[in-house]
Amino acid sequence: MPAGAKWFDFWTDEVHAGGQNITAAAPLETLPLFVRAGSVLPLTEAMQFVDEKPEAPYEIRVYPGADGEFSLYEDAGDGYDYETGACSVVKIFWHEAHRELRVAARAGNFPGQVAAREFRFVFILPSRRETVVRTYAGQEIRLKLA
Repeated sequence: MPAGAKWFDFWTDEVHAGGQNITAAAPLETLPLFVRAGSVLPLTEAMQFVDEKPEAPYEIRVYPGADGEFSLYEDAGDGYDYETGACSVVKIFWHEAHRELRVAARAGNFPGQVAAREFRFVFILPSRRETVVRTYAGQEIRLKLA
């Protein structure tokens, strides 16, 4: 594991210290995948094409242990309107010292944009996950983790 960080096994949430070698199971159906502490990882449902489920909820996984951020980019998914600014960006910040997640106000817009979407915030903590569900409609959200 690369030194200087803690690493989470994506599948089991087991935490590994950096700077060491580990042996990871690698069956054909499960790719070994490790997430650096401080990562903010957005996920959604599997889709066959870009706008199959436009209002699908987002699962935002937060891996505490360091500061982190992610820029969630969206556009219409077809055409070239993004080249003239038809897109939106939502910045998501994890502040480790304050144990706080901040989802910034949405910047930008585009035709067909989903006005409000369910965000499932999943905090990957030692020996458990904590989930908080909020509707995101473009305004800032702050979540404080105890």
